[in-house]
Amino acid sequence: MTAKQAALDFITKTLNCKETTSARQAKNGTQEFTLPHRLQIGFEGSVDVKFTTYKSGYVRVDTGAASLYQINKTVVEEEKVPMHKIYYASDGDYVQLPTGEVRTRLYKKRVLIEDEVERLIYLSEYIDKNYMSRKLVMSAKK
Repeated sequence: MTAKQAALDFITKTLNCKETTSARQAKNGTQEFTLPHRLQIGFEGSVDVKFTTYKSGYVRVDTGAASLYQINKTVVEEEKVPMHKIYYASDGDYVQLPTGEVRTRLYKKRVLIEDEVERLIYLSEYIDKNYMSRKLVMSAKK
């Protein structure tokens, strides 16, 4: 058994997730899995929770919110940003001139997982840690 097959078996058999990858997603190198339980959202009902791995290295979760959430690990990086002063004209136009001051900005950057097997392993560990231990907020699929 290959490492990829072992990771897929863990996700589909041990965690009981269903692979819901469409033909178009498969062609693009994307894989999608759906949890065996629905996530309870307040009093409004429940939603399917879907996880998607992308060939680009991203891993995302869809909990029914407006957009997908990236679940890749993050690292904090620094960036040097030159400061500018804005001067406004009476006609509403403006011009930005550099002040010569440079500030350091911290930001979070996603760590892409380039290897397909590593993405599947990361996803299986994420699902196991964050969703399988939370049976109280899950409801059975109808």
